[in-house]
Amino acid sequence: MTVEFLRPATFDKLIKRLENTDLPQVDILHFDGHGVFDAEGVYFEEAKMVFPEAYAGTKAGENSLVNRKNMGYLVFETEEGKRALIDAEKLGDMLHQQAVSLVFLSACQSGMVGTSEESVDEEALGSIAVRLAKTGIPSIIAMTYSVLIDSTEKLLGEFYENLANGKAIAESLDNARRHLIRNPDRGERPRGQKRITLKLQDWFLPALYQSGQDVPLLINSPAFLRKVGGDGEVGGDGEVKGDGETGRLGEDQTLNPSSHSLSSTNTYSPPVQSTDIYSPPLSRGAGGDQTFSRGTEGDPHNLPKQPEAGFFGRSRELWKIDRWFTQNTRRITLSGFGGQGKTSLAIEAGAWLQTTGMFSRVCFVDYANFQSVDALAVAVATLATVLQHSFLDAEAVIPVLAQIPTLIILDNLEALPETALQSLLTAAKLWSEVGQTRLLLTTRSPELGHPDYSSTSLKHRFLTLRGLAAQDALDYVQRLMQFPPEPNYGIPAREDLLDLLALVAFHPLSIKVLVPQLKARPLGELGLALHQAILDTSNLEEKDQSLVASLNLSLERLDEQAKALLPRLGVFQGGAFEDDLLAITGLGKTDQEIQNDQLRSLLELLQSQGLEAVTQTFDLPTETLQALAQLSADPQQLTDLLDSLPATRAWEDDIDQSTWLNLRTSLVNAGLIELEAVPGVNPPFIKFHPTLAPVLLLKLRSSLSSPTTEETQLLARHRERYYQLSRYLYNEDRKNPDFARSIVRRELPNLLFAVDQALSLHEDWAVDFVDKLNKFLDFFGLNKTRQALTERASQQSGEVGSDDWYLAESNAGERLRQTGQTQQAEAVFQNILNALGETVSYQRCATLNRLGRCLEHQGRSPEAATYYRQAIAVAQQLESNDSVKRQISNLQTDLGDVLTAMGDYGAARTAYEQSLAIDQELGDERGEAVTLGQLGTLALQEGNLTEAAQRYQVALSRFQQLGEPESEAIYWHLLGIVYQEAEQWAEADQSYRESARIKESQGMIGGQNGAATTWNQLASLNKTAGNLDSAEAWYRKAIQGSEDAGDRFNQSLALSNLAALLRQFRDRLPEARQAAEDSLAISQTLDPNTTKIWNTYKILAEITAQQGETATAQHYRRLERQSYFAAPVCRHHLQHFIPLIETIVDAFKQLDSEKFSRRVSGEKKIGHPIQKSAVMSETG
Repeated sequence: MTVEFLRPATFDKLIKRLENTDLPQVDILHFDGHGVFDAEGVYFEEAKMVFPEAYAGTKAGENSLVNRKNMGYLVFETEEGKRALIDAEKLGDMLHQQAVSLVFLSACQSGMVGTSEESVDEEALGSIAVRLAKTGIPSIIAMTYSVLIDSTEKLLGEFYENLANGKAIAESLDNARRHLIRNPDRGERPRGQKRITLKLQDWFLPALYQSGQDVPLLINSPAFLRKVGGDGEVGGDGEVKGDGETGRLGEDQTLNPSSHSLSSTNTYSPPVQSTDIYSPPLSRGAGGDQTFSRGTEGDPHNLPKQPEAGFFGRSRELWKIDRWFTQNTRRITLSGFGGQGKTSLAIEAGAWLQTTGMFSRVCFVDYANFQSVDALAVAVATLATVLQHSFLDAEAVIPVLAQIPTLIILDNLEALPETALQSLLTAAKLWSEVGQTRLLLTTRSPELGHPDYSSTSLKHRFLTLRGLAAQDALDYVQRLMQFPPEPNYGIPAREDLLDLLALVAFHPLSIKVLVPQLKARPLGELGLALHQAILDTSNLEEKDQSLVASLNLSLERLDEQAKALLPRLGVFQGGAFEDDLLAITGLGKTDQEIQNDQLRSLLELLQSQGLEAVTQTFDLPTETLQALAQLSADPQQLTDLLDSLPATRAWEDDIDQSTWLNLRTSLVNAGLIELEAVPGVNPPFIKFHPTLAPVLLLKLRSSLSSPTTEETQLLARHRERYYQLSRYLYNEDRKNPDFARSIVRRELPNLLFAVDQALSLHEDWAVDFVDKLNKFLDFFGLNKTRQALTERASQQSGEVGSDDWYLAESNAGERLRQTGQTQQAEAVFQNILNALGETVSYQRCATLNRLGRCLEHQGRSPEAATYYRQAIAVAQQLESNDSVKRQISNLQTDLGDVLTAMGDYGAARTAYEQSLAIDQELGDERGEAVTLGQLGTLALQEGNLTEAAQRYQVALSRFQQLGEPESEAIYWHLLGIVYQEAEQWAEADQSYRESARIKESQGMIGGQNGAATTWNQLASLNKTAGNLDSAEAWYRKAIQGSEDAGDRFNQSLALSNLAALLRQFRDRLPEARQAAEDSLAISQTLDPNTTKIWNTYKILAEITAQQGETATAQHYRRLERQSYFAAPVCRHHLQHFIPLIETIVDAFKQLDSEKFSRRVSGEKKIGHPIQKSAVMSETG
């Protein structure tokens, strides 16, 4: 079954669709719109102007005033979106000619008949439904009166479900009516101060007009097959094939008067014609305009979910988006200040337009938390995922968009820097004008500053969002009132409530803030308070007044003590875990402080009055009493324990443990905070309303006599608390990464705010703060933020050799290495190593490790292995603890990587296994995932694809759980290699595409795990699939990306691969040779084993041989053999051929014996087949 939506809903479009024999026959026409019943004939001239050809040549008297009365019209539209009236008789004639089996009219008044005192028959002819039935349409269903939306939804859902299950039309309608009877609830409605559930018995409203016997429209359903005997065949007038055909009524049936019967007694009549159900491609009119659109269930998109409360209102805006896109507007910008619901409208529009078939794909690109340097690359990468294609660049997207109707949504553009925004808009303009592509943007800015996005164009339109429509606002309030807590007051009278909402200009977010107050306060009191609160915000911009006023109003309900203490929350950034909040603000004591205070009281009592006093005061378990008895016997140990406890923090005046509990309850009830229970974390996370902290900070500053007193103290406690938290989580991440990262993800705004303040104030520990926080920024792929912090920290590095200098320089070197600038990073780490000297230290061990990674990424594997072994030797001289063990584990993994690259697989496996044993001892799940992944790489090198895939999938799943996009991208890439080796092309392409998307979005281009490596693999995959032009383009992109990033290893690899591709074309041999020589020049500066230089020699030998340079080709062949035989990987490969080699050696021994015998007897030498094989293998 296929559902189509007519766009635009013009009568001409409907005729063209019905007459299009290249598309499936239309069986059901469902009209969901407006109808006009003209009792006096006043609309006839208007209808005639719209459809003049239908009235040409009519009989005398047909256009008289009498014949114009009691006429029903359906309201179509013109191409310009204006009203077009089509009378029922003309519509019916056209539908009958096209053999439409069922017409469903859910238009207002579409089923109403005339009310004059003329004859009943003449009156009936004025009804749209009766007029359609008169033309011979087999079945018409129409609403006899205006119907509630709730009723229509219930009725249509049940009716079409029955129809799809093979029920006949009348039977399906009767079942739908019964459903309305059994479910009379039609939603809640306000009645005075209360809300009631509206119950209706409106089952009789749909009227069925049917000619002949009742039949199912879908005759391949189980119900139908059972009816006809289950074998798909029917005797008599029609033949049924049972493979997806539709049945229609005959044309000679008579009107069935029992249209309102609840039970159907009609019997089955076989169809006279049938049409296969199939789904051809979309039909397009001249100039590429879409004649109609088709919705297909399951079309892919990446739209986020709407909030739990749902989407409300904006029907006019949705209609405009639909109309404008239909009328060939290519780009629409939704603008408006924060809280108007731009993103929500864009999501709803995307879902609707895809569901109704205007678009096959919807791609949502959110820039709210933009971290990459290239906004365009983020869009291209996201499009690649949604469209399921791989794209080199923005231009490569165009031909795919030409084939797939796509809506591209670019959300929160105000977050982009100007340069990035303009580049994105330029590319998006080109996309929007290809095929059926359209572009929907959201931004707070009233203008975009780009010539292709002006406000005076028809290709681009601005849609500025303001407040909700009145009824929509009321519906939104009604929905919000259903959420806890229960209201103390019901919803007030409609007009009074509208007056209140008008004070905030029906602003959606302000309404959300007001509803908790509406639950707790009488309307009159709330209205006066809100009016005064708005006056108090006159110093703010108009766009902010209603929201801030609503928030202030919520705060005014708090008691005086709470209002005095609440501004302390202004130092937080969007929320905080409760223990951090209490420690910084002093509004209460954390659970840990309470436990420490209780322990201190107990120990002080033990010290002053002895164990007997303790047992009389506290009810303690036996084990605790035994421990206290031991302490009592050792006064020094008891004193030391007391001294080790944190000092008890004294309560401030008028603050006790109940202060925060009361304040928290008030804030929750006011809707200003939400408590989030985070799995595995004991205190809840307190999530603030978006404007709470900024408003409270203003109150904090305005309430202080001196801005350097309380605010300064709060900010200092905030910095120090979050610095200590970063240190704790840095170490905890090694043991419990899920726990640590759950906290960091929520506290990241506070951590970033605190480290910014620490750097600005030159705190002694600021550089260490950056180092600890950078670990998580690296994991989360926030490279732009990490880079900015590292650069600031380097300016506060202190003297050479100091801890701050070491941390700053190490972070700077790591930033260079991770961006592919490994030679520059090597120089930084070498300087650090020189400054540290030969003294054994953890810093020296870590620096040797980093130097090894630089050399490894440059392809200098033997030198890297030397550094790793030196680092292991240093670590083994350090005092053993978890940190040292973890460092040794990392070093063993890194050593295993270079040994794998060098082909020493046995030693590599030993190194990995030693690393894995340490990870398991420490319970380091992340380290274990890394090592298992590397064992997968070793399995891949050894040709064990099954083991490799299993290990990679385990590692991928783990890093997805940990939220590490860079690591996730690595394992998508590795899985792509496995699938490619297994010749599973589609899976390989999907894996590479996902890897490239993540890497590009994170700005990872160069380096061992950069996007250039994935582009190179995509080229290889396209080459294998025979897409040589695409393969060349991917290779060139990898070459350019590697060169720009200073990644010589991947540049050499891509050049060599490009040469191998081009040598297939004789006219491009010079170009291929140049690429190979460029690759060789780079490879000769790197480790030949890692670059596999023998492959480049082989390509050059083949190219020069094709060019007729035999001597040069032989020279490259010799270099190929020499470099390969000298590589450790050669020995590993030869192990697979040991049985064959032993056979050949034995054969040669026998051959030598035969040759000796022949020489003695004077026989002539005869060549041996094995000997010839050996000679051939030497020459290649």
